[in-house]
Amino acid sequence: GLYPFATLLLLLTDHQSLSPFLSAGSNSTDKMNLERVSNEDKLNLCRKYYLGGFALLPFLWLVNVVWFFREAFMKPQFSEQPQIKKYVKWSGVGLLLWIAVLTTWISIYQTFRPIWGAVGDYISFTIPLGIP
Repeated sequence: GLYPFATLLLLLTDHQSLSPFLSAGSNSTDKMNLERVSNEDKLNLCRKYYLGGFALLPFLWLVNVVWFFREAFMKPQFSEQPQIKKYVKWSGVGLLLWIAVLTTWISIYQTFRPIWGAVGDYISFTIPLGIP
């Protein structure tokens, strides 16, 4: 199942490497706080999420775009910003590509599953009930 991907995600973002980014909230939940870390640490985390997206984890690209968009495009210029900007842009491109591929596959599968017969059922996790 997803165990290898979850392990990879934990290796990419272990709690010790994230500890400078997390600050305890008033209701004991952790919140991301990029203001408290150096620009070099921001770049390292941004790079980890970018590379993690290639491990068939496109949601990491979404997280990368959401977390680092402001750092890449709205903050005053700093030395690591061009690299962060590059990772954020390519994370967005990868995410859009994944969305396009997944939407295309879902459309094709939903349209042609009944025509494919048993093959269409074999590649499904659940077999829809009713008339195709």
